[in-house]
Amino acid sequence: METKDFLDSYEFLLNPKSDFTRKESLFSVRGARKFAQGDIKKFSDVGIKQHAPRSIEFELESIDPEFEFKLALPMTAPVKQKNFNVNLPIISSGPYRIKQYDSKSLEIKMESNPNYHIHATRPDLSFVYISDDSIQVPLFTKNQIDLVRRVPTAQIQQWRKDKSFLGIEVLRFDYFGFNFSKIDKATRLAMSEVIDYNELQSLLNSTGRPGCFDFSSLALHKPLCIEIKKAKQILPTAPKIPIDLSYSHLGGEDHQRTGEWLKSEWKKYLDIEITPRQIENKAFVSSLKTELPAVFRKGVPLETPLCYSAVKIFEPENPENIFKLSDTFLKDKIAKLKNESRTSKQKVLCNSILEYIKSNAFIIPTGKYELSVLLRDPYRKLKFNKLNMADFSQY
Repeated sequence: METKDFLDSYEFLLNPKSDFTRKESLFSVRGARKFAQGDIKKFSDVGIKQHAPRSIEFELESIDPEFEFKLALPMTAPVKQKNFNVNLPIISSGPYRIKQYDSKSLEIKMESNPNYHIHATRPDLSFVYISDDSIQVPLFTKNQIDLVRRVPTAQIQQWRKDKSFLGIEVLRFDYFGFNFSKIDKATRLAMSEVIDYNELQSLLNSTGRPGCFDFSSLALHKPLCIEIKKAKQILPTAPKIPIDLSYSHLGGEDHQRTGEWLKSEWKKYLDIEITPRQIENKAFVSSLKTELPAVFRKGVPLETPLCYSAVKIFEPENPENIFKLSDTFLKDKIAKLKNESRTSKQKVLCNSILEYIKSNAFIIPTGKYELSVLLRDPYRKLKFNKLNMADFSQY
């Protein structure tokens, strides 16, 4: 790959006519947003320039602590310009390249990339789309697939001792959220504190305790957890009619079991009636944007190990701020965190932000997340990082 290949790739990603959904990854670069919107016609007017034969200079118009991580994402990887035509074989910088794509079965066949800088014999790969998580394990047991991307929590215990089991700690910021107009602060606090998180951890077979803000060592010195106060309470302002606990059907039986368990906890200690509702994913995502459910479960994958990557969902203009929350304390603290370059100061700011989120019961974090997969030879050599990315270069 040459410097020009990187520049051509960034131009193609930002091109107003391309249909990439993550163009905003480069919007902190001077002129990138305007070029993507068609307001700037020449890519040479964007702040990405060749600095030397083997280096590129980026001119940012706003501070972006995640920028270096964004350049490591698959979407920003360089591709030879002549192969941007999808009808031609793709030449990429990775250890694999697409061999065949079947649009009907949604199967993608991959082969070893002869242009990759580490030459090795790598097995062919085939990715298939499976809409129902519950059939993955049976297909694996019958040797019809070689990887199960998520083992149901109820089956983790029986698979954990199997040589094909692999537990991968990944960075996520999943949580249970509230509609603040339907559930007040006192009720939210009570709902978050009566949960027996140790029992929930056992139910989910999780490595981290639910109810804890638990990020990487780059973000926090130690986890920050919601205290457990199991006691029956009478809440005068609590909802007197059943309220929905909504979640996507993509979570399968795991989310369903958790929903039923929380229903029991909140009824037992607070006399609050909960109706768990498993919703088709598109309808669920739509409801988060239009009419926010009273209680809901939301998954937020993180692309960087930074605290800012998690708490930015509370920025007023962030599309993930589904609460439509505009809080002065959070706005100021998150802005300071975004502009702070010293790791020690970042951790202090992160802690103060999370303490504030906890004390106001804005959300209930689900805690450290371990991805439980099944993987048989010859793919056992694969390594996964905390962003849930597999490294295929080892073959």
